[in-house]
Amino acid sequence: MYRWIGAPAPPTASVLSRFVILQRAYAAAVTTCFTPYVKKLADYGRDDHPADDPERAQLAWAVAVLDDCDECGDLRVELTVEEVGSPGSGLVAHLSPETARRLHAALRTALREVGEDLTP
Repeated sequence: MYRWIGAPAPPTASVLSRFVILQRAYAAAVTTCFTPYVKKLADYGRDDHPADDPERAQLAWAVAVLDDCDECGDLRVELTVEEVGSPGSGLVAHLSPETARRLHAALRTALREVGEDLTP
């Protein structure tokens, strides 16, 4: 068993500087994102194509928001499209907010073309 004799030695300058560096890095990480690695599902569904068509597969889609793509470096809208009944085999797009707005505009244009009223 160990016993302290006298007061502990004060920390050295290098220990203090490492502590300050870690404290600043932690503060920067906390202010950058609200929680570590978030993926939030926005909506999901299936296309309206008949499931028994031999030429075209019925697809499932999901839209989520995520911040865990290290390569992207910022928040992304994730669009996943895959064949119904084959989870994990689809394609995943990580869209920047600008690209997601372009996709949104394209879908609105297509809806207008088929006669949908888009007034809120």
